[in-house]
Amino acid sequence: MSPQSSRLAARAAGTWLAMLAGMVGNGYLREFVLAPRLGARPAAALSAATGGGLLVGLAWVCLRGLPGLRPKQRAALSAGWVSATVACEFGFGRYAAGHSWEELIQNYNLAEGRWWPLVLAALGAAPLAALGA
Repeated sequence: MSPQSSRLAARAAGTWLAMLAGMVGNGYLREFVLAPRLGARPAAALSAATGGGLLVGLAWVCLRGLPGLRPKQRAALSAGWVSATVACEFGFGRYAAGHSWEELIQNYNLAEGRWWPLVLAALGAAPLAALGA
């Protein structure tokens, strides 16, 4: 692994962990502050917007020192972040929180006001937004 690849991998992993922490905080804000005041659906929409902004902002802050990444590297970074997030969501949701597979899959239903797929889209776009297209 080249020094640039090692630096990218370390920065990508650290950034993802910061994103994970930020999104957990965003979820607590949604559940305990926004939902009681706004209702579940408006709180979910606002949380998705703030979460997407948080992801792009953290990517920008954490990745801006890595200019010159090739499109293939940016795509791999996006795919890695989204894959790690979905694996974490399903693993934690199923085995730690005890949710059924149906409940977990339901979080992807835009027709029922579930905004999670749009947050994942923001996460996937974050390296492009942070580093320029």
